[in-house]
Amino acid sequence: MDFILLGFSQQNNMRRFFFERTGAGQGTVREQFTVDADTGLARRYKIAMQDLPLLCRRMLEHADGAVSRTLIFGEAQMCSHAGTLASEMEARALKKKPFRRHSPATAAQV
Repeated sequence: MDFILLGFSQQNNMRRFFFERTGAGQGTVREQFTVDADTGLARRYKIAMQDLPLLCRRMLEHADGAVSRTLIFGEAQMCSHAGTLASEMEARALKKKPFRRHSPATAAQV
C-alpha cells in the first residue's frame, strides 16, 4: 500500500494533510486519510515545515493494520523525531575531524 499526498490546508496552527491510499492492482479502492499536525509544536521541536508531510506519511505507513481515517501527528511523535535528529547530529559531529591550524613553519613545508 502506498500513501500519496494530495495537499494540505491550514487553520490557525493546525495543518491538515490529505493522503490517498492506493493498493496494488486495478480494482482496488482508493481510501482518503487525513493527518493533523500542530505547526507551533513543530517549530518548538525544530521540525522544518517541509518535513511534516513525509513524517505524517511515515506515521500512516507504520500504523498497525486498521488505520483510522483521521490521525494526529502529536507532541509525542514530534519529540521522538527531534530526539532522533539530535542523536544523528551528535553522531555526525563525532565523526567530523577537528580543524587543526598549521603553524607557519609547517605550512611552508606542505
